[in-house]
Amino acid sequence: MENKINLKKQLPLITTVLVCLIGFSVLVAELIVHFSSSRKKANTALEMVSTVEPKQVLKTVYQNANNYFAGDSVAMLHSMTVHCSKPLVQVFNKTPGIMEYTFARETRNGQLKAIDVISQEFKGADSAIVNARALYNDGTTKNFKQYFIRESGKWKLGLKYGYDIR
Repeated sequence: MENKINLKKQLPLITTVLVCLIGFSVLVAELIVHFSSSRKKANTALEMVSTVEPKQVLKTVYQNANNYFAGDSVAMLHSMTVHCSKPLVQVFNKTPGIMEYTFARETRNGQLKAIDVISQEFKGADSAIVNARALYNDGTTKNFKQYFIRESGKWKLGLKYGYDIR
């Protein structure tokens, strides 16, 4: 019956195991803090992006469209991939050339001088309508409405009110 464990002989091993467990616990705690703070930063960045209002998106898209006809070939693609809703992109993809035609018509082939926002009206949490006036280099103007939907926390150009809202 000599199976008794002698704790004094096992003390270095027990101490080593305890130190390793404590070290592992600290490492896990640091990882949890790191990932939770990264997640908070991502949420904060998303919130910052979502604070961009539809009227600001409208001005950006029209400026990009105008820049496209001034020689910036990337501007239109940027507007489509970043500022257009999925249903609108699907329409553009179904009919080759329709996006370029639309931007050409709306900017009069790059002759857009400015966009003045007349009003911005939110229709619930995920849709909005912006009434605006396009001012052209020749002095003419055109009033229009642009519909917006919120996708993944960002305002994007929509097709028409109610059509592309889920």
